Amino acid sequence: MEDKLFVIGSNGLNLLFDAISMLHTMHHEATACHITGEMVELLTILTDMLRTFRPKEFAPNIPGGNNNNIEEVPVITRYIANSKDWPDVLRKLATLLNTYNCADLRNSAIGNITQVHFKLTEFSVQLTFVF
Repeated sequence: MEDKLFVIGSNGLNLLFDAISMLHTMHHEATACHITGEMVELLTILTDMLRTFRPKEFAPNIPGGNNNNIEEVPVITRYIANSKDWPDVLRKLATLLNTYNCADLRNSAIGNITQVHFKLTEFSVQLTFVF
């Protein structure tokens, strides 16, 4: 938990968002999409980071989870909200939901969209009107 909080506090989310944007561009613009595995792995890391700081009402039975660390939840919400890249990343994750992508990539994208939605419900609702 402390290492994930350190990564988030050290601008780690922005680095993850930049990596997702870069891999997304490579995935859609390259003629050979050999980066699907790397994209799934990166999305899994981001999902794990976001799931660690899930609000208490959404994670009552996570073993070793954050039931006692509810004070860290606003920290990650603040970092996501202050990041200039998260709306763009959510749009890119939504483009990965089409049927041309493999199921692992779609499931990873859905997992990330769900976790961000748990953190930023009101921002996610506003973003859905943009689509």
